[in-house]
Amino acid sequence: MAKTNVEKAKKRLDKAVSRLEAMSQDDSALTAAQAGELASLKSERDSLRDTARAVSERLDSTIQRIKGILES
Repeated sequence: MAKTNVEKAKKRLDKAVSRLEAMSQDDSALTAAQAGELASLKSERDSLRDTARAVSERLDSTIQRIKGILES
């Protein structure tokens, strides 16, 4: 099954956030730009998770409706 654009984007963001978090552990003092980027990436990651959750719920609902139609 091919990954959706949302899944691909989420994976890229998760990797970027992980890299920035690792940098923050290696060097306790993030620059202001790095701290801002980290906060921005975390926010975008959370937004993508919310979008993925909403899409999943809509797909589940659609699948249930189709099953109901097919069973009637």
